[in-house]
Amino acid sequence: MATSTLPSQLLCSSMLDQLQPEKYMGTLNNKENQYNHSDADSSVMCPFLAYEDSYRWANLYDELDAMIDANILIYPFAELRRFRREGVALFGPDIDSLPLASCQVVKAYDSNRQLIEACGFNKTLNCMILETAADREAVAEQERMMIEGEDLKMLDFQISDKKIDEESSDVLTVSVGDDSSTSTTFISSEDAWGLDPINNSKVLTFEDTFEKHGLVYMVQLDPCQRRIVLTFRGSVTDASWVSGLQGTMESVPNPNIEREPTLPSHVRVHGSFRKALYEKEDGVSVLQTILRNHVFPLASKYPGYKLYVTGYSAGAAIATLFAFESAAQPDSRVPKPVTLVSFGSSAVGDEDFLNSFQYLERLGKLRAVRVVNRKDPIPLYPKVSSTSFSPFIHTGMTLKLNSKDDCAMSYPAVSADGTSCNTDVFHGLVDGWDQMLLAACQCEGGMNTTMPEHTLREYNLRLLLNRPALEAISLHDLYAKRALVGNLVPEV
Repeated sequence: MATSTLPSQLLCSSMLDQLQPEKYMGTLNNKENQYNHSDADSSVMCPFLAYEDSYRWANLYDELDAMIDANILIYPFAELRRFRREGVALFGPDIDSLPLASCQVVKAYDSNRQLIEACGFNKTLNCMILETAADREAVAEQERMMIEGEDLKMLDFQISDKKIDEESSDVLTVSVGDDSSTSTTFISSEDAWGLDPINNSKVLTFEDTFEKHGLVYMVQLDPCQRRIVLTFRGSVTDASWVSGLQGTMESVPNPNIEREPTLPSHVRVHGSFRKALYEKEDGVSVLQTILRNHVFPLASKYPGYKLYVTGYSAGAAIATLFAFESAAQPDSRVPKPVTLVSFGSSAVGDEDFLNSFQYLERLGKLRAVRVVNRKDPIPLYPKVSSTSFSPFIHTGMTLKLNSKDDCAMSYPAVSADGTSCNTDVFHGLVDGWDQMLLAACQCEGGMNTTMPEHTLREYNLRLLLNRPALEAISLHDLYAKRALVGNLVPEV
């Protein structure tokens, strides 16, 4: 889908030079003993060619922006559902009837805004979500104005009919491409919090049965982009924050061991996140429930769709584990590659987990981008397991958003023997201690209120500032840069 250009007052100067291979990240410059200057400009084979089909991948900005949408939506939906369980009468659309258009969730939240602001579970978090939504709606309104007229032609959609639904006044039926017989229904994004105006996503499943364990997830279907989107909600209490930052490791079976016997039979992951996803209740884990009840059936029912897994904060860490597990499932059950987009994630696993994660990336089964804000202390936690003293190591592409209009990419580059570079482990251990100490001093007032760099609103604003640069590249492009990935895949 073509994307309109933002108004000049919302744009920063061009940041394309930030994405040149030799400028991807300072840590790469410290590896000159492993990668000489000529390597910086060389390319490697994109690992996802093995799964090349007719699917049209979006640019990096559009992918990240769509996942911000999902992470915004899951919070108000959880609040509304909690009120319903407590017997509170709600105004607006019926949120109990699924599937439900994403815009209807927004309408329900707007209809009950005063109630949620007065009696919501976490008033500070609710305020942040509202502010984030307002920011996005302001930008969306300006974009809608620009789309009118000539810019509408860029969308390559032919408007065939405009129908007003008795229950929803924001439905637009259009035909896609040259075939006027192929039509679909989109929301216009009025009263939609800045959700993508060419977006007809629907919430198929919302599961909050495990909310007492800190786990809430939502499954959406996006026919426009042919996506199945699984979103994990982040922390809403200070107790869950503290649990997520404690550095215990626990062992889980490596799902790749049958395919690659040389990999370790088990990997160690964060104990709190392992408990949320892997611990069984009545003999079945949440991981198995999501795969069997949602992912497998949807992948079978909607061939050609891709699975996106996303989350913010603690939800991002759980999303990382789920994406890892789902990418290891048979291709006949889960379409490849699986895409992981995380925002503000803490570290998840050890070096064995990283190597097994990169094994899936090497095969083209998993593509991952971890978005972090500069000076956000949460991604710096935890450093070392308090039980095994093994270091925690981040996985996937890292997009670091600075407070101004620049960004940087990094990746735990793979050395000649196929394993991650030891210098990445060292840098992960020594970097950021000053921010962690400052954060520890600030936590007494509640982590959601004292860490502005970690808020979803700040992630949204910094993503917007870096929009021009991120629209110019794709995640596929990044995986083909030797300066980033090292020897992840063979050289072209």
